[in-house]
This record gives sequence, C-alpha cells and structure tokens, in this order.
Amino acid sequence: MEWLRWAHRALNRQQEIYYMNFWPDQRSVSFYRLSYPIVQVRLMEDSEGEYWGWIFAGKTEVVLVQPHRSSFWVQFGYSPEVLMNEGKGRIVRLSVEEIGE
Repeated sequence: MEWLRWAHRALNRQQEIYYMNFWPDQRSVSFYRLSYPIVQVRLMEDSEGEYWGWIFAGKTEVVLVQPHRSSFWVQFGYSPEVLMNEGKGRIVRLSVEEIGE
C-alpha cells in the first residue's frame, strides 16, 4: 500500500534528510509553525522501511508516522503490541519518497 502525505523536511545531526509531521493536507502541517520546508511525500509499506506507522483495524489510512521506533512507541499508553494483540490495529514499516523538488 502507499499513501500521499505532506510533511516537514528536516536535517538530523549528521545533516541527513528526514521527514516528520505527516498529514494528508499541507495546511495541517503548517500549523506546527516550524521553519522547515513543507513537501509532498509518498509513504510506501516496506518491511525494511525506516519509518513506523499504525493502521487501525478496519481502516486503510496510515497514522502516527514517525522516523524512529522509539518516537513511534511513545505515542501509545502501553505498547502498540498490546493493541495489536487486542485486534485494534497493526504496525506498518514504511519508506518515504519525496515527490517533486
């Protein structure tokens, strides 16, 4: 599966590009009021992907996308694995491709 989203393009300490604040529309990303550029990206389900996301049971949209496992994990009260075991959704690994530029 794949999804089109808008996100901030940022640089980490090693000056490598990463993306954050993924939303279906550009306006929602702008609410963060960060100085990073807002770009359109394609999220693709990829078992080796560096990004982490969540799909609620019965839904097709990916949410809670984060560039690191640890930042993804802290979005859940206990663990996303608990919710998975309860049948409430699933973790998806993702790769990100910037569109255009």
